[in-house]
Amino acid sequence: MKKEEFYKIVTENSNDGTLAFFTGSGFVKSFCESAMTWNELIKETAKNLEIELKDEWNNFSEPVKFSIIADEFANKNSVTFEDAQLRVKDIISDLTNYSVSNCQKYTKIFLNLKPSFIVTTNYDTTLEKILCGKGISLSIEDAFIKRNDTIPIYHIHGIRTNSQSIVATQQDYVKYLRPSNYALNRLPLLFSENCVIIFGYSIHDLNVLHAIDFANNFYKINKNLNKSIFQIKYIRDNEVCKEDLYLQDGIWVLESNNIFKLFEEICEFKNDYTAQKSNDIVKKMLDGDQQLIDDYIKDNDKRNQINAVICDTNQMAQSNYPYVLNFFSSVFDSLDVESSKPYNFSAYKTKLKIILILINDINFSSIPELILDYIIDQFVNVSRYVGYEFGKSWDAKSFWNANKFNINKEKLKTVFDIIKMKKEADTYYFCSDAMNLLNEVVDKE
Repeated sequence: MKKEEFYKIVTENSNDGTLAFFTGSGFVKSFCESAMTWNELIKETAKNLEIELKDEWNNFSEPVKFSIIADEFANKNSVTFEDAQLRVKDIISDLTNYSVSNCQKYTKIFLNLKPSFIVTTNYDTTLEKILCGKGISLSIEDAFIKRNDTIPIYHIHGIRTNSQSIVATQQDYVKYLRPSNYALNRLPLLFSENCVIIFGYSIHDLNVLHAIDFANNFYKINKNLNKSIFQIKYIRDNEVCKEDLYLQDGIWVLESNNIFKLFEEICEFKNDYTAQKSNDIVKKMLDGDQQLIDDYIKDNDKRNQINAVICDTNQMAQSNYPYVLNFFSSVFDSLDVESSKPYNFSAYKTKLKIILILINDINFSSIPELILDYIIDQFVNVSRYVGYEFGKSWDAKSFWNANKFNINKEKLKTVFDIIKMKKEADTYYFCSDAMNLLNEVVDKE
């Protein structure tokens, strides 16, 4: 696979909200000298607990080494193994409190690419520092959540701010690998439904192999190339990187000796690619392209792309908004034609869905008042046909009931106030249905 194709896949998933990062300690260590690998963390933990590491432990896995350290500490200090484990975790928590001064160089990159979530086995909170308040920390006992304007950071091996959550010893892993573990059951779904970039791990890291095996085999589904798993493999400066990506063990591998520069290139490609697509959408809108109108009505992904362009004041000049109004007029005229056909009540549901998405997506303070008024007019018109009574659209009413609390409440309150004001000014005569629907959601103090 060519680099440009990889950049395009990342860009499209970033724009669609289906890009994810899976990052390990190697990423933090690339810009933070005090960051530790697992072996370094084991040595420092043993040093802090005054436990001497023995050569015969070298062939043991890291979790077994942490267990031995805890056991040695318990015997030496006459405490229970459970108390010794907690002491080990407290030490790990202190050791991973990295002082990071130059991680902000990644802030612009991460906020540009906007991963829908980040998964990490790291205990530290460097990713939270990179995101500057835009990240929300989740540990192994937390349910996976997604909120507007925040990026979930899923610490699947625990987080240093809650030392008891840290997964380090062999005993911790036995509990962690139970079939009922929420994180392990959630990860395959997340990896299957998103484009995942893995970085900060070696190519044969057990965490990577485990995640990939789960993603590929836990749920047997067909994944297209756009939802593949990619790994960035670090290559030393004195070695030559392969130019193209290659397939290895079910993932696409891209070699790089400068991950920051690579991410900069991806962001530059995304900015150019997105601007070109936006320009294409604007041009088709100005030309009154019928295919664009049909795509807006029938294709959710295309509709999201078009809405993003319309709402982006950097891409949409004020002089183009009259054409946007003409575009919306053509969209709703087409839906009115469909809804006028006998028994085609589902068209009202489609119209209501498009209106509610617009209300949720657009910035009321930057969109021209003329367009906002038009959207509200359309809401008033379609509301007359939303209900379970004879002659109304049951599908539209069911859709409203299922989604009314997912729409920004403040925006619905603004719509309610505008309709009420126009009713009092005798501008609206048939708005009772719209106000009754909104009354189900907004506060009317």
